[in-house]
Amino acid sequence: MRPDTSSGILSLFNEGFGYNSPSAGASLFSTHFPDQWKISTGGTIVWRGFIYSIAIITADCVLWGNVQSSAFNPPNSCYSIVISATTGAFGFSYSSGSTSSVIDTGIFPGFTNATIAVSFTIGGAVDIHIWNPTYSLTNGTWSGDAPDYTGSPNPCIGVDPVMDATDFSETVTTAAYLYDYPLSSGQIAWLHAEPYSMLRPSYRALRSPPSTDGNPFRRWNRTYLIR
Repeated sequence: MRPDTSSGILSLFNEGFGYNSPSAGASLFSTHFPDQWKISTGGTIVWRGFIYSIAIITADCVLWGNVQSSAFNPPNSCYSIVISATTGAFGFSYSSGSTSSVIDTGIFPGFTNATIAVSFTIGGAVDIHIWNPTYSLTNGTWSGDAPDYTGSPNPCIGVDPVMDATDFSETVTTAAYLYDYPLSSGQIAWLHAEPYSMLRPSYRALRSPPSTDGNPFRRWNRTYLIR
């Protein structure tokens, strides 16, 4: 992805560096939408970041997801985590064909770290998990079929590139994940607690021969390799 303008900046907050969207035009986006992202059965989308002010928006503000930049009027999200322009609350925006809908959570952004994970089955259950910083769960239903991906969807972070001439989210994005299957509640809770857990080795590898009596070699402790 690339920043839309120089307005978006890399900022250091309490969880480390992230992409800051402090003013109009500050989206991070790409014009390439991989085929693997054209989800047809279900998936999970996760945003983690810091919210430091009230979003300035005239349309639903995409924290992480995508927006159709052409073919549809008005533009819509295939699937995105948003701040609703109508209520100011977190929501999940999705499209059945080219018709867009938003499941509003009624949970308003607090000026703090937040994790939002949406596990969805197309035509089925939608579960919106939010830590903001306390935990809440909103259940909904995906009404209709899979999105129509022919409208040149643009992946985007911070705010969508169609509306960002006037909109900005006042957020710092530290992590944005997409899975092509619905994660379980336990997996989502684990991801919130350890957002970079997928980078750990899946097994303990021996970096030297096992230590025995009189053996001058010592086995590496994996902790040292990670940290």
